[in-house]
Amino acid sequence: MRTSATARRFVRPDVAIVKFSIAAEGETPRDAGSALAARSDSLRRAFGKIGIPGDSIITASRWYLWRGRIESVQGSRCVPLPQRTPDGRTCMMVNDTTYRAHDAIEVHVHDIGKVGAVLDSIMAYQVIDISELQFRATDVTSAYEDALKEAAATARRQADAVAGASGARVGRVLSLSTYDDPSRTFQPAAVVGMSVDSMRSRGGPGTTVIEPSITVTATVWARWELIGDQ
Repeated sequence: MRTSATARRFVRPDVAIVKFSIAAEGETPRDAGSALAARSDSLRRAFGKIGIPGDSIITASRWYLWRGRIESVQGSRCVPLPQRTPDGRTCMMVNDTTYRAHDAIEVHVHDIGKVGAVLDSIMAYQVIDISELQFRATDVTSAYEDALKEAAATARRQADAVAGASGARVGRVLSLSTYDDPSRTFQPAAVVGMSVDSMRSRGGPGTTVIEPSITVTATVWARWELIGDQ
């Protein structure tokens, strides 16, 4: 006979992950890179002022290295002429190339109460490309093991109920199995409020983040020996 059962526990997160993208432009690739570095440094200093350590601010675009981090943007601009032309033109349109540099930053916030301040700091620098906010519970071992025990006990009760209803009884355990689902440590967050510019400029509070509970799930599959009346 086979049975299975699932149990859940709910734990509070202890790390929030905020990921966002930034960009800057310049007349040359070097200018664009310098402008991007300056913008990144400004954000890092802003995070430092609210207590986020430097080793918790990670360059999130590291996996593709420099590929795609610099792009050329084709455009045009009007160059002033020394004097007005017979047809009334005061400038001449010429092709122009601007370079745009991209980067992504990932902030690991270990003080959950500072998540709103981190978001406000990002938006204060006109950054709007912010990925979904994630929360993580770094140690769920105790909760997971507790859920495993409940799931195993429930699987046994199911076996006893089925066997009893059929006039038999449960014998030896033939197999027990489970699996550890890594996705159980992540949950989306609910964010309410407005940016630092629109709220704090009017004396109101900054962004408020409502932290979710992390669901820890454990499932047990069991196979039992079924003993009938002799």
